[in-house]
Amino acid sequence: MGAAGAALADRAVCKAARPHIRIGTGRGTCRCFWELLECHQTRSVELNRQRAREILQQKVDLFYKGENSDIFKEKRAAEKKKQEKKKRAKENLEKKRHIKEMQESDAK
Repeated sequence: MGAAGAALADRAVCKAARPHIRIGTGRGTCRCFWELLECHQTRSVELNRQRAREILQQKVDLFYKGENSDIFKEKRAAEKKKQEKKKRAKENLEKKRHIKEMQESDAK
């Protein structure tokens, strides 16, 4: 199978999840929408379906809970951890520069 055949095989295992989600309750407040989610992460149709459902679950959770959702909290914690790591790296770099300047001044 040539390159074009491989590309076709990759697209064939893509799985789109099209759930119908109802928002609101009561008469006149019901709205519905479609969410199209394609997953190309693996070559397995079943794994792509599973991952598509997981991603959709996260999106729905984020839609309903907003800032109180677990995904939002995890992202915020990861960003905070990354900022702290950058801050420590910057402090270490400043310390190294200071030590290097001290050694150069002592050598003169």
